[in-house]
Amino acid sequence: IKELKILADDRESAVISGMEELDRLRDAINQGHREIGEEELKLIQFRQETTEETEKIKVRHQELLLKRQAAGEAVDRLDPTAFKAYEYALRRTKGDPISEMSMDGICQSCFQRQNSNVMNIVHIGKDIKNCRCQGCGRILYIKAATDTAL
Repeated sequence: IKELKILADDRESAVISGMEELDRLRDAINQGHREIGEEELKLIQFRQETTEETEKIKVRHQELLLKRQAAGEAVDRLDPTAFKAYEYALRRTKGDPISEMSMDGICQSCFQRQNSNVMNIVHIGKDIKNCRCQGCGRILYIKAATDTAL
């Protein structure tokens, strides 16, 4: 009987240890499920933020495509000789290809007085390839009267 009691106590201790181990494993599994749930919520939130950001990018892309199309149409409407004159002035001056001309015909970049022919062409403002400063080669323009009233 004593041996059976000792054997029963040993088995009872083993069962209690097994139950304690089972409870510990259940707690670990529950903790794992909670962590998985938290990570799934983070993943859902991240996906939602990503989707929203993607939509914003798509909208911005469409806006830029429209601007690009409008710019392309504007370039197509440009006078090819005016565009070539601008490119030439840009290459030659290595910077700002245009300059203001004062009312008395002085280029505001190199301060050289222009002859009357150039002054007349600049005042008319139609022939851009002949609206160039004789000193620095920049395309000349005159500020509108409303700009100087400030």
